[in-house]
Amino acid sequence: MSAKRYTYSPKKKTIMAVFTSNAKDIDNLTVVFHIVSPLEYYITFKKLFTIEHKNTTIFVWNKMKSGDEMRVLFDSDKMTRTIRRISHEILERNPDLENLVLIGILKNGVPMSKMIQENIDKFEGIKVPTYELDISGYRDDMEVEQVNKLDVNLSSKTVIVVDDVLFTGRTVRACMDAIIDLGRPNKIQLAVLVDRGHRELPIRADYVGKNVPTNISETIKVKYGEGIYIYSKEENQDG
Repeated sequence: MSAKRYTYSPKKKTIMAVFTSNAKDIDNLTVVFHIVSPLEYYITFKKLFTIEHKNTTIFVWNKMKSGDEMRVLFDSDKMTRTIRRISHEILERNPDLENLVLIGILKNGVPMSKMIQENIDKFEGIKVPTYELDISGYRDDMEVEQVNKLDVNLSSKTVIVVDDVLFTGRTVRACMDAIIDLGRPNKIQLAVLVDRGHRELPIRADYVGKNVPTNISETIKVKYGEGIYIYSKEENQDG
């Protein structure tokens, strides 16, 4: 059902739609606001009241308080295409696949590292060794009694560290400390789906799906098979 006219009032947090006759009554309305490509706002409004006059129906909805607003950065298809592009870029810069190793940072870096491994296998017919790395013992904001180390020698290897979101850089710093404990690689490179800024350490990704300026209070959630979403602090508190 399409409206003759929509009017959105950010100050009052209301949206009004004017329909011609035979309009269907709608209790809740979800509207997509295209802000800056490729970001979109999904906002849900709850109906306040309806006015009918002659052959015109006017609906007025009020913006629901929390838990219903998010920005969609990638859908599932775009995420898949982006990881495929990153896989091609890794191959272009690293022709010596015999010495290539993929390290997925637990937890969200692991699915992406496996997708890159699968892509390389499809493109080149080579199954690059891929490992899951637990960096909890190397973080600077917590202490653990036991450090879990991988049973692998990374000396003289080209190591591709894979994670979903690059933020302050402290996770990557901890990952590099863990890698150095496993040998002296020739190179360490970093691949991420999203670089959201706010770096606290001089760390930069070699392969980036998308650079996205964010507010420090926002959170980016990567859901493989679904998409990448940006939530505000208020919405995170609602789960």
